[in-house]
Parts: sequence; structure tokens; C-alpha cells
Amino acid sequence: MLDLQAMLAAMPETYRRRLVERAYGKGTPIVLKGEAATRVFFLLEGRGRVSNEFVDGRRYSFAELLAPDIVGEFEAMAEAPTYAATCEATTPCRIVEMGRADFCAWLQEDGKNAYEIACLIARKSYPTSNMTGGIKYTSTEQRLAAFLLRHLSGMTGNIRLSSSRQEIADEIGTSVKTVNRTIAKMREEGKIDILHGKLVVTEEQRQALKESLEES
Repeated sequence: MLDLQAMLAAMPETYRRRLVERAYGKGTPIVLKGEAATRVFFLLEGRGRVSNEFVDGRRYSFAELLAPDIVGEFEAMAEAPTYAATCEATTPCRIVEMGRADFCAWLQEDGKNAYEIACLIARKSYPTSNMTGGIKYTSTEQRLAAFLLRHLSGMTGNIRLSSSRQEIADEIGTSVKTVNRTIAKMREEGKIDILHGKLVVTEEQRQALKESLEES
């Protein structure tokens, strides 16, 4: 695991004195898609979510940030002028900010840390690259089934999912309207249940969802 605390502590004073530590509350944007990519953010504590918005208004959350992690390193190393996606805190976060020029200069001087950060980028990029096109070629029902199995992993019995319809829509890359329509269809077919507006999945239903995905 990347030891950001140690990495920052060992950073040359030239760069370390210009670091800025900030606290981000839940729901606060860390970066916004399209804004000037002038800083890199070291996530020391907390969690975040990476999402993209499309011209039709849909939002797709495609990655989770979990400390220790870095935001903005892709744009800095690619010399991209703007951030490619929106990142927001999903819990209270402690973050250290660094200017983009300082970040790049530091990595050029420090081969070991440059390698560690390159490995981090590779680990973050691989899952996204591996599933490229998956959303385009699977149905909303398949994506919802995969979402349920992913979020219920390790749980037993009848499980009530706390995620809102908007959170589900964001993660599977569709609209709330489509999510509601798909949920209604799956409920009619006995694949899921609803309790007080939340999704409920029994052990039998979970097994059926798993088998349907394996067959598709």
C-alpha cells in the first residue's frame, strides 16, 4: 500500500513548505470535471467518488477513492489542461494539496516515489480499462443485478440495500427513471423485493441473480 504520510514527510523542504492541508466535508467536490487542473490532491483520510457527467445529464460513478489515494495525478502527468472527471468526498476527508508544477518537478527528482505513483496509476487504470465497453453492451437489468451482488457481497440473509435510486443510477450509468422502471420489472418477476422504498434481496434471489449473470 502507498504510504503517503511517509512520502510527504520525506519530501524535500522546497516542495513540502508549499503543501496545504485541508478538511473536506461529505459531499464536497475535490475537483470538478472541466476545471483547470492546477493541483494534485493527496487523500490521507476518508473516501471519495469519481464520476462523469454526459451531455444528456446522466452521471456515471465509475470509481471509488479510499485513502491513501491521489487525485489529479493523471492530469498532471499527462499535461492535461483540465480535470477529466469530478471527484467528491463521500465521507469527511483530510487532504494535502500540492501545485501541479511542484508535483511534476518532485517526481522527476525522486525516482522511487515516481515509480510508486506510477504503480498506483496502473492499479487504478486497470479495472476501468478491463471493463471498457461493458456498460455499452449489457442491459440495465444486468448492470443492476451486478450492482446488487457487488454491494451485498459477504452479507447473508434477507438484505435491505440502503443506496438511493440516484446513487444506483450514478453507479450503473443510467437515469433514475430507467432504474425505477428496471426495479419495477425485476420486482414483478420476483427477482427482488421492496420494503419502505428500499431494495431487499433474499438468499434465493441473490443466487438467482448470480446464476442469471453467469449465463448471460
